[in-house]
Amino acid sequence: MNTVSSGVVMADYIAKWHREHINFSKLLDLLETQINLFHEDEHPNYELMLDIMYYLTHYPDQVHHPEEEVAFKRVVQKDSRMGPVVTDLTKQHQVIAENGKTLTEQLDAIVIDSMVTRQSIESSARTYIFHLRSHMNLEETALFPTASNILRVEDWAAVDAAIKSRQDPLFGEIVDKRYEALHQQIAREAECGCKE
Repeated sequence: MNTVSSGVVMADYIAKWHREHINFSKLLDLLETQINLFHEDEHPNYELMLDIMYYLTHYPDQVHHPEEEVAFKRVVQKDSRMGPVVTDLTKQHQVIAENGKTLTEQLDAIVIDSMVTRQSIESSARTYIFHLRSHMNLEETALFPTASNILRVEDWAAVDAAIKSRQDPLFGEIVDKRYEALHQQIAREAECGCKE
């Protein structure tokens, strides 16, 4: 017999996703700060921007969003009225991934001295930032409260079983070498509460 209460299991996932949204928002803020440097006639740190996008196109796209999608499907099974919201959110995951890939490719190109215009990078970055922020807001307001009310132990167990969660390489206990500079930047600028 499963002795874990639905509240504990639910709270773990909802709290985890909420924390991750806060972390993603910090990265979007840093990305936006770098983009705004264009208008101050300064040079953004393209390597930092590339590290941000590398993280955002890996951990969220490969772990965070797939976890959510398993829960979203369970929500629709229990309340079909949520179907349009879930369909929209799932499509947004795809759009965000495509926008992220485009921006990452542009940043990768500029880091190796290929010709990429500031305008194209700024446009791609602002599009990506807008879509991800809007998406997280919709999840927080429309989906997470519903999921926390109607999903039970077996539903959260299905999320757990479907996704082989990985350690967060930037905000987890151990920071991957690739993200050390980004982690230090967050510690200084975004006040993450983490050590430099």
